[in-house]
Amino acid sequence: MIAMLGVASVSLAQAPSRSRYEPPSSEPENLFVLGDRLYFSADDGIHGTELWFLRDLDATPELVKDITPGPDGTALSKFSNAGERLVFRVENGGVGEVWSSDGTAENTQKLVLPVSGRSANYYAPCFDIGERRILVFNGMLEDGDFWITDGTSEGTLPLGSLKSHPYAIRFTGFTSGRLGDRVLFRAAENGLIAGLFITDGTVAGTHEVTRVWEGPGEILGLGDKAVFHGVSSEAGGELWITHGTAESTRLLADLMPGVQGSAPSQFAAFGGRAYFAAQTPKFGRELWSTDGTPEGTVLVKDIFPGGGGSDPGTLTVADTGIYFIATTEGTGRELWFSGGTPESTRMLQDLNPGPGDSDPYAFRVFNHLMFFSANNPQIGEEMYIAGPDGVRMLDDLVPGGESAEPSSTVRYQNWIVFAAKHPLYGRELFKTSYNPSRIELLADINSDGGRNPSSSPQHLTATPDALLFVADDIEHGTELWATDGSATGTRLVRDIFPGPASSDPQDLTLLGDEVYFRADDGTHGVELWGSDGTLEGTRLISDLAIKSSSAPRELTPMGDLLFFIAYTPEYGEEVWIMRGVDLHAVEDILPGSGGSDPSGLTVWNGRLYFRAQGTTGGAELWTSDGTTSGTYMLRDIAPLPVDVGRAPAAVPFRDSLFFAHDDGSHGTELWRFQESSSRGTLIKDIARTFTFR
Repeated sequence: MIAMLGVASVSLAQAPSRSRYEPPSSEPENLFVLGDRLYFSADDGIHGTELWFLRDLDATPELVKDITPGPDGTALSKFSNAGERLVFRVENGGVGEVWSSDGTAENTQKLVLPVSGRSANYYAPCFDIGERRILVFNGMLEDGDFWITDGTSEGTLPLGSLKSHPYAIRFTGFTSGRLGDRVLFRAAENGLIAGLFITDGTVAGTHEVTRVWEGPGEILGLGDKAVFHGVSSEAGGELWITHGTAESTRLLADLMPGVQGSAPSQFAAFGGRAYFAAQTPKFGRELWSTDGTPEGTVLVKDIFPGGGGSDPGTLTVADTGIYFIATTEGTGRELWFSGGTPESTRMLQDLNPGPGDSDPYAFRVFNHLMFFSANNPQIGEEMYIAGPDGVRMLDDLVPGGESAEPSSTVRYQNWIVFAAKHPLYGRELFKTSYNPSRIELLADINSDGGRNPSSSPQHLTATPDALLFVADDIEHGTELWATDGSATGTRLVRDIFPGPASSDPQDLTLLGDEVYFRADDGTHGVELWGSDGTLEGTRLISDLAIKSSSAPRELTPMGDLLFFIAYTPEYGEEVWIMRGVDLHAVEDILPGSGGSDPSGLTVWNGRLYFRAQGTTGGAELWTSDGTTSGTYMLRDIAPLPVDVGRAPAAVPFRDSLFFAHDDGSHGTELWRFQESSSRGTLIKDIARTFTFR
């Protein structure tokens, strides 16, 4: 029914057997594109596994450097970059080292020598500035070292061992803040601040701004300036300001005269001002704000009069102001709000009446409203909603001190919808609007009231016309439901598996205005379904496997197309496509009922790429644009029945895809596919076939 393109009609049983000779493989790994080069590790059978690169599409791969001379090679991993240089990890005699390369042997070098017996490692960069990168090196000298590197030995420096700084290493703390297109950072040595630095991502543009001694403290950028917690021997920890130079860095306000300091913290930006908590002799620890000038640094409000201080914390910015928690003698620790003026700064509600604390936590802001949880010994921990005008508990869903355990909170139109537990209803779907209102039960979906009264809503997926989700009402089992945000509008979309059994919808995938998923209706098995949220619009897309299940998986949207993998008795497991009402296999890659066992559906440059096993028995890289004529194997690389196992790790480089593959003659080597061509090309037999080991 579906024609094969570019593959001979040879059954697997008829394919010639593979020779006993097993050609050596270079096993390319760690493919990493950097600038005009593709770096990778490979074993040529002479040098062992070492660093290689490819510059041009038609060029020959070049060995960068024999890092560990001899046939044993080098264990390479964690390819990354710092600017135009490759950064990677080398395992040398059981000790990890960090190296870099510009693609030449002479400039492929160890960045820094670790202490004897310690292994170097690094994780994701703390931050990037253009093409420069702050890397976290762990174990170079002490656990948690922080270094800056441009990929050269000279440009790889521990933060704080700069020429102007007497302290060298062993940083265990790190905080940073943006200052325009630069980054301010400070690093701690054994719990002490060693310095405040600024960097533009270059070594030359990285310098110490000021010497500070305790912390680490917080940094907050405000446009062309930043405020931070700085410490000096004369003033202690106070509010400082900088424009990124030593000359512009100064004490902004000595709020606590003497060496003790006001210890500013909890920085948050709102309306062009920085808000923070600070300690003063007169007011205790209270909420302050600054516009970056001494005269513009003011107490917002003395919340707890008398010197004790309200100890503001968890400053959280919303559209209309800042939410935070604060303590007073009569109310305990509760939720407060400030619009930046004394008049607008107030406790929203004493949720745990009296001196006890409600300890609000888990703040989540939606526009000008905030949702959070808080504790009352008589009520327990429940969900609340707060606005500038007040706060209310959404409901005491579980009376008696137990928790409602709210979860899966999503925004749908003008509603906040979430699942929560209720002693009568069980775990059901609840909502609240953006406007002040109580929590509402959308519907008691499972109203059985028996041993398991919960419908356990999950997989909440918003479409333009409805919020779809999966729930179990016992009568119909686990099925697809929808809500328009109202109780009457919450409904079973369709009892796909009629009766109390479950169709168990899974893998809800949004494509356009509809959701597609797999489900079992009890008659057709597990098949592909679609829904627009209505009964009429919820339908079986196709019974691909009559009297069995096609078990669709890896649902992958590409524009207005939906690709997926499915099984049919006629074709076995193949890649299928849905375009509007048209549904068909993109290609019968392995004719017969065996199937091509496709996997790894990936969209790149408007095409689908995947692994599949063709008539030769080998697993190859295929591509599709959604048409039969546009679906083809990149090349029959392994004409003998060679199974490469996992899908080739295809990496785009220029206008080609590069991947490792075994063609049965050259072992596993580096190949490429060019979009302008219909063929795959072996880059080079790096592990030469005459090399036997």
